[in-house]
Amino acid sequence: MWMVKMKFFILLFAVSLCLGFINASAGIALRATSVKGQLNCGTKPYEGAFVRLFRSSGKEDTNEILDTRMTSPTGLFHVEGNTNGRPLNETDIDAYVRVYHKCGLDEKKNEYRKFGFKIPSQYVTNGRIAKKTYDVGILNLEIKYPKETKDKKFVENP
Repeated sequence: MWMVKMKFFILLFAVSLCLGFINASAGIALRATSVKGQLNCGTKPYEGAFVRLFRSSGKEDTNEILDTRMTSPTGLFHVEGNTNGRPLNETDIDAYVRVYHKCGLDEKKNEYRKFGFKIPSQYVTNGRIAKKTYDVGILNLEIKYPKETKDKKFVENP
């Protein structure tokens, strides 16, 4: 009888150990990033720009969006995200921010100016919450940014 109990406890211990290892592996694979800044249109804060944080810079796939925010009345934004809930093969973050705005355009038209920038890898950290935030400072939307384009198919809430 004691032999059966011993086998049961060994099996229980082995299963617990395996589950703990799986959870630890998932935690190690979890990555997070955070970006903040302010958008101005000339000298005035720009309210209503859309700022999206993508997991990968090469794709504009809606499945790659980690966070979307609109700028506040003072032009401020803060986007952050992590890879929680993604398969283990999708836990890397090659963080990229895209800004969609109408500074200098007719507000009535369904057209946005769009540009983006890569987030340095040192601002992608292990864990659910980013350990540091990349501050882009104040960006003036009146200027044309490298690789800026116009987007007539932008969807606010994909």
